[in-house]
Order: sequence, then C-alpha cells, then structure tokens
Amino acid sequence: FGLKIESAGICNLKCVMCPIDNEVGRPKGILSFENFKKLFDEITPAYVNLTGLGEPLLNKDLFQIIRYARRHGSVVKHDTNATLLNENKINQILEADVTFLSVSLDGMTKKTFEAIRVGADFDVVIGNLTRFAARRKEVGSKVQLQSNFVCQRSNYKELPAYVEFADKLGVETVNITMIFDLGMAGHAERSMFEREEVAKVYEKLVEFRKHSKSSIYLGNLESFLHPRPDRRD
Repeated sequence: FGLKIESAGICNLKCVMCPIDNEVGRPKGILSFENFKKLFDEITPAYVNLTGLGEPLLNKDLFQIIRYARRHGSVVKHDTNATLLNENKINQILEADVTFLSVSLDGMTKKTFEAIRVGADFDVVIGNLTRFAARRKEVGSKVQLQSNFVCQRSNYKELPAYVEFADKLGVETVNITMIFDLGMAGHAERSMFEREEVAKVYEKLVEFRKHSKSSIYLGNLESFLHPRPDRRD
C-alpha cells in the first residue's frame, strides 16, 4: 500500500506550467510531523511519496517525516526544485536516508530554465545538484537520484543536452513528461509542438539511451508521437 501526500502546499517559485497560485481556495499549509505520523500509523504504507505542487524543502519537519517513515520500513521519495538544496540540506537528506530524491529541471540553458522556473537561478540549481552528487558519492549513500523534465515548446530542443547532463551527474532515472493543462493553469500555447521536430529530438534520445548509464523513460514522448486513435492532443 502506498501513500502519496503533499508535504508542502507552498512554493518559492512560480513555474509557468504550475497551477499552485491559480487554484481558488487551495490550502497553502505545511504538513506537520504530528499529522503525518497519525496518518502513517493508521495505514503503515510500504511506499511514501512526498510530492505535490509545493516545495518540500520549505517544510521544517520534512527530514523528521522521512526518518520516521524509513525507520518503519517504508520506501520514501520526495521531490524538489533544488533551489534550496544547500550543503546543510544535502547532508540532512543523506542522513535521513530518503530512498529517492526527485529533482525537477526543465531546461539546460540559463535563459530557457529561468523563463520556465520563474524565481530560480539556473547556476545555483546546477551547482546544488553537482554538490549533491559529489557528496552522495563521497559518503557512499544509497539515495537514488531521479530527474524530471516537463517538455514544452520552449525547451524540448534542449532534451539531448539534458539527458547527457543527467547521465554525467549519475542520475539513476530520467523522466520526461509532456506539458498538459492542469487545473486552472491554462498554457495551450506552450503545448504546441511540431511533431517532425519532436521526432528528431526523440531519435537522438533513443540513440543516446543505448550507451547511457541512466534509465531514460521516453514513454510520454512516444505517446505524443504515436497517439492512440481515441486520444485527444
């Protein structure tokens, strides 16, 4: 049995594809350790996914939550935009022994990245990820690193550079998703793609995957390029 729960309903960024600030009446709170423990103890999940629209590293109880779940035998994953992934947070993540750290990275140039992840500094994020990978290796941690790329019209051509960076960094799993309308965050103009151009990028990724150490999941791109007859784009 798995538990998917939002550990933070607030964020330090205003990403163009995120509805967190557009959902009327949406709670903006933080999950406390006490509330998490009550829920966890009721269902004793084998898997805990600390995800959602907010930034988990804004939650001061995050590492206590992770440690509690791990001590009770759960596999634990938490997401981050990596803007707050400083040396102190890196050490706390590794010490808490989270199973998977999933990082969102939607561009491989400063201009593209910062236009999508409004409020983030590309150089800071890349530096944080590089330090995390180095520290993880230094202490021999088994924490697995995942990365997520939300593919949209402004960034899809940077996918080859992205998977190459992830592979060199030592990312175990690379997930690529296609942008879609979520909640009240309408962004149809950003979801318009030229299939032929996307196909060219896809072929490069398939070729790179043949010798990549990272597991690169291209299912979303494949579904976009070869939609089912009953599927609406």
